[in-house]
Amino acid sequence: MFRTLRNMGRLWSMGRTLARHDALFPLEIAGFSPFLIGVARWILALGAKRPLDLNALRPGQRLAAALQAMGPSFIKLGQGLSVRSDLIGEELADDLSALQDRLPSFPGAEAVTAIEQYFESGPQAIWDRVRELTVLGERRFEQIDGVTIRSPQTDGSRTGLFCFRVEGIPSQDLPPYLESEHGVVCRAVRQEDVVRLSLHAFNNQDDIERVARGVEQALRDGVPSVDH
Repeated sequence: MFRTLRNMGRLWSMGRTLARHDALFPLEIAGFSPFLIGVARWILALGAKRPLDLNALRPGQRLAAALQAMGPSFIKLGQGLSVRSDLIGEELADDLSALQDRLPSFPGAEAVTAIEQYFESGPQAIWDRVRELTVLGERRFEQIDGVTIRSPQTDGSRTGLFCFRVEGIPSQDLPPYLESEHGVVCRAVRQEDVVRLSLHAFNNQDDIERVARGVEQALRDGVPSVDH
Protein backbone atom coordinates (compact mmCIF):
# COMPACT_ATOMS: atom_id res chain seq x y z
CA MET A 1 0.00 0.00 0.00
CA PHE A 2 2.78 2.42 0.93
CA ARG A 3 4.56 1.64 -2.34
CA THR A 4 1.37 2.38 -4.26
CA LEU A 5 0.95 5.70 -2.47
CA ARG A 6 4.57 6.56 -3.08
CA ASN A 7 4.26 5.79 -6.81
CA MET A 8 1.06 7.83 -7.02
CA GLY A 9 2.90 10.72 -5.39
CA ARG A 10 5.68 10.44 -7.93
CA LEU A 11 3.21 10.42 -10.81
CA TRP A 12 1.51 13.49 -9.39
CA SER A 13 4.86 15.27 -9.06
CA MET A 14 5.81 14.39 -12.64
CA GLY A 15 2.48 15.53 -14.01
CA ARG A 16 2.63 18.75 -12.02
CA THR A 17 6.10 19.54 -13.35
CA LEU A 18 4.99 18.91 -16.93
CA ALA A 19 1.91 21.07 -16.38
CA ARG A 20 3.95 23.90 -14.83
CA HIS A 21 6.06 23.94 -17.99
CA ASP A 22 3.01 23.58 -20.25
CA ALA A 23 4.57 20.36 -21.59
CA LEU A 24 1.65 17.93 -21.59
CA PHE A 25 1.46 17.96 -25.38
CA PRO A 26 2.97 14.41 -25.68
CA LEU A 27 -0.39 13.19 -24.37
CA GLU A 28 -2.03 14.75 -27.43
CA ILE A 29 0.45 12.93 -29.67
CA ALA A 30 -0.47 9.71 -27.84
CA GLY A 31 -4.14 10.25 -28.73
CA PHE A 32 -5.63 11.41 -25.43
CA SER A 33 -8.70 13.64 -25.57
CA PRO A 34 -7.82 17.37 -25.72
CA PHE A 35 -10.63 18.00 -23.22
CA LEU A 36 -9.17 15.58 -20.68
CA ILE A 37 -5.70 17.01 -21.21
CA GLY A 38 -7.06 20.50 -20.63
CA VAL A 39 -8.69 19.43 -17.37
CA ALA A 40 -5.52 17.67 -16.25
CA ARG A 41 -3.45 20.74 -17.12
CA TRP A 42 -5.74 22.98 -15.07
CA ILE A 43 -5.77 20.68 -12.03
CA LEU A 44 -2.04 19.89 -12.05
CA ALA A 45 -0.96 23.49 -12.58
CA LEU A 46 -3.36 24.89 -9.97
CA GLY A 47 -1.40 27.22 -7.72
CA ALA A 48 1.91 26.36 -9.36
CA LYS A 49 4.25 29.16 -10.33
CA ARG A 50 5.53 28.93 -13.87
CA PRO A 51 9.33 29.07 -13.79
CA LEU A 52 9.89 30.52 -17.26
CA ASP A 53 8.40 32.84 -19.84
CA LEU A 54 6.70 29.91 -21.53
CA ASN A 55 5.09 31.98 -24.24
CA ALA A 56 8.50 32.57 -25.81
CA LEU A 57 9.39 28.86 -25.90
CA ARG A 58 8.61 26.19 -28.46
CA PRO A 59 6.89 23.00 -27.22
CA GLY A 60 10.15 21.04 -27.35
CA GLN A 61 11.95 23.68 -25.31
CA ARG A 62 9.22 23.54 -22.68
CA LEU A 63 9.50 19.75 -22.55
CA ALA A 64 13.30 19.96 -22.25
CA ALA A 65 12.95 22.38 -19.33
CA ALA A 66 10.44 20.07 -17.63
CA LEU A 67 12.65 16.99 -18.03
CA GLN A 68 15.61 18.94 -16.67
CA ALA A 69 13.56 19.96 -13.63
CA MET A 70 12.60 16.32 -12.98
CA GLY A 71 16.19 15.18 -12.64
CA PRO A 72 18.92 13.00 -14.19
CA SER A 73 16.77 10.01 -15.20
CA PHE A 74 14.42 12.24 -17.17
CA ILE A 75 17.32 14.17 -18.68
CA LYS A 76 18.63 10.83 -19.92
CA LEU A 77 15.21 10.08 -21.41
CA GLY A 78 15.28 13.40 -23.24
CA GLN A 79 18.80 12.74 -24.50
CA GLY A 80 17.68 9.41 -25.91
CA LEU A 81 14.70 10.97 -27.64
CA SER A 82 16.83 13.77 -29.08
CA VAL A 83 18.56 11.34 -31.45
CA ARG A 84 15.26 9.85 -32.68
CA SER A 85 14.12 12.56 -35.04
CA ASP A 86 12.63 9.76 -37.13
CA LEU A 87 10.11 9.20 -34.31
CA ILE A 88 9.50 12.65 -32.85
CA GLY A 89 10.36 15.03 -35.70
CA GLU A 90 13.27 17.33 -36.42
CA GLU A 91 12.10 20.36 -34.42
CA LEU A 92 11.34 18.44 -31.23
CA ALA A 93 14.61 16.49 -31.52
CA ASP A 94 16.56 19.73 -31.98
CA ASP A 95 14.97 21.25 -28.89
CA LEU A 96 15.65 18.17 -26.77
CA SER A 97 19.26 18.12 -27.97
CA ALA A 98 19.83 21.01 -25.54
CA LEU A 99 19.85 18.28 -22.87
CA GLN A 100 22.94 16.81 -24.51
CA ASP A 101 25.42 19.64 -24.04
CA ARG A 102 23.68 22.85 -23.01
CA LEU A 103 22.68 22.10 -19.42
CA PRO A 104 23.54 24.62 -16.70
CA SER A 105 26.98 24.06 -15.24
CA PHE A 106 27.59 22.99 -11.65
CA PRO A 107 30.74 23.25 -9.50
CA GLY A 108 33.65 21.29 -10.93
CA ALA A 109 34.70 20.20 -7.45
CA GLU A 110 31.40 18.37 -7.03
CA ALA A 111 31.88 16.58 -10.35
CA VAL A 112 35.41 15.48 -9.42
CA THR A 113 34.24 14.24 -6.02
CA ALA A 114 31.40 12.25 -7.57
CA ILE A 115 33.73 10.70 -10.15
CA GLU A 116 36.31 9.80 -7.52
CA GLN A 117 33.66 8.15 -5.38
CA TYR A 118 32.36 6.16 -8.37
CA PHE A 119 35.71 4.99 -9.68
CA GLU A 120 37.67 5.04 -6.40
CA SER A 121 40.54 6.73 -8.22
CA GLY A 122 41.86 10.24 -8.71
CA PRO A 123 40.85 12.59 -11.52
CA GLN A 124 44.17 12.30 -13.37
CA ALA A 125 43.72 8.54 -13.78
CA ILE A 126 40.23 9.13 -15.12
CA TRP A 127 41.34 11.80 -17.62
CA ASP A 128 44.17 9.51 -18.77
CA ARG A 129 41.67 6.70 -19.31
CA VAL A 130 39.36 8.96 -21.34
CA ARG A 131 42.26 10.12 -23.53
CA GLU A 132 43.38 6.52 -24.01
CA LEU A 133 39.90 5.49 -25.16
CA THR A 134 39.69 8.46 -27.50
CA VAL A 135 42.98 7.48 -29.15
CA LEU A 136 41.80 3.86 -29.47
CA GLY A 137 38.57 5.06 -31.05
CA GLU A 138 40.34 7.30 -33.52
CA ARG A 139 42.74 4.52 -34.54
CA ARG A 140 39.91 2.04 -35.02
CA PHE A 141 37.88 4.46 -37.13
CA GLU A 142 40.91 5.32 -39.24
CA GLN A 143 40.84 1.69 -40.42
CA ILE A 144 37.35 2.06 -41.91
CA ASP A 145 37.27 3.07 -45.56
CA GLY A 146 34.73 5.82 -46.07
CA VAL A 147 35.08 7.36 -42.60
CA THR A 148 36.76 10.70 -41.99
CA ILE A 149 37.59 11.80 -38.44
CA ARG A 150 36.84 15.49 -38.00
CA SER A 151 37.78 16.16 -34.37
CA PRO A 152 41.20 17.59 -33.40
CA GLN A 153 43.83 14.93 -32.80
CA THR A 154 46.27 16.62 -30.43
CA ASP A 155 46.91 15.08 -27.00
CA GLY A 156 45.46 18.11 -25.22
CA SER A 157 42.18 17.96 -27.13
CA ARG A 158 41.43 14.27 -26.62
CA THR A 159 38.67 14.70 -24.08
CA GLY A 160 36.37 11.77 -24.89
CA LEU A 161 34.54 13.48 -27.75
CA PHE A 162 35.33 12.86 -31.36
CA CYS A 163 33.43 13.57 -34.52
CA PHE A 164 33.42 11.61 -37.74
CA ARG A 165 31.79 11.72 -41.14
CA VAL A 166 30.64 8.64 -43.05
CA GLU A 167 30.81 8.86 -46.82
CA GLY A 168 27.41 8.70 -48.47
CA ILE A 169 25.38 8.72 -45.22
CA PRO A 170 23.90 12.02 -43.96
CA SER A 171 24.85 12.68 -40.35
CA GLN A 172 21.24 12.77 -39.15
CA ASP A 173 20.53 9.27 -40.54
CA LEU A 174 23.30 7.40 -38.74
CA PRO A 175 22.52 7.90 -34.98
CA PRO A 176 18.97 6.42 -35.12
CA TYR A 177 20.32 3.40 -37.00
CA LEU A 178 23.22 2.84 -34.58
CA GLU A 179 20.93 3.12 -31.56
CA SER A 180 18.20 0.81 -32.86
CA GLU A 181 20.48 -1.82 -34.41
CA HIS A 182 23.59 -1.71 -32.22
CA GLY A 183 22.56 -0.01 -28.95
CA VAL A 184 24.92 2.90 -29.56
CA VAL A 185 23.94 6.44 -28.56
CA CYS A 186 25.61 9.24 -30.51
CA ARG A 187 24.49 12.59 -31.87
CA ALA A 188 24.33 14.23 -35.27
CA VAL A 189 25.83 17.71 -35.49
CA ARG A 190 23.94 18.92 -38.52
CA GLN A 191 25.73 22.26 -38.85
CA GLU A 192 28.97 20.40 -39.64
CA ASP A 193 27.37 17.24 -41.07
CA VAL A 194 29.24 14.98 -38.64
CA VAL A 195 28.34 12.41 -36.00
CA ARG A 196 29.65 13.01 -32.48
CA LEU A 197 30.53 10.11 -30.21
CA SER A 198 31.15 10.48 -26.46
CA LEU A 199 33.51 8.14 -24.63
CA HIS A 200 33.60 7.91 -20.84
CA ALA A 201 35.97 6.33 -18.36
CA PHE A 202 33.60 3.41 -17.81
CA ASN A 203 33.63 2.51 -21.52
CA ASN A 204 36.04 -0.08 -22.89
CA GLN A 205 37.51 -1.26 -26.17
CA ASP A 206 34.55 -3.57 -26.78
CA ASP A 207 32.26 -0.52 -26.80
CA ILE A 208 34.45 1.14 -29.43
CA GLU A 209 34.44 -2.04 -31.51
CA ARG A 210 30.64 -2.22 -31.36
CA VAL A 211 30.35 1.31 -32.74
CA ALA A 212 32.92 0.61 -35.45
CA ARG A 213 31.14 -2.56 -36.57
CA GLY A 214 27.87 -0.68 -36.69
CA VAL A 215 29.43 1.97 -38.94
CA GLU A 216 30.96 -0.73 -41.16
CA GLN A 217 27.59 -2.42 -41.51
CA ALA A 218 25.97 0.92 -42.32
CA LEU A 219 28.51 1.45 -45.10
CA ARG A 220 27.82 -2.02 -46.50
CA ASP A 221 24.04 -2.10 -46.23
CA GLY A 222 23.00 1.54 -46.01
CA VAL A 223 20.67 3.05 -43.40
CA PRO A 224 17.06 4.29 -43.50
CA SER A 225 16.68 7.94 -44.34
CA VAL A 226 15.27 10.17 -41.62
CA ASP A 227 12.17 12.04 -42.79
CA HIS A 228 12.65 15.82 -42.79
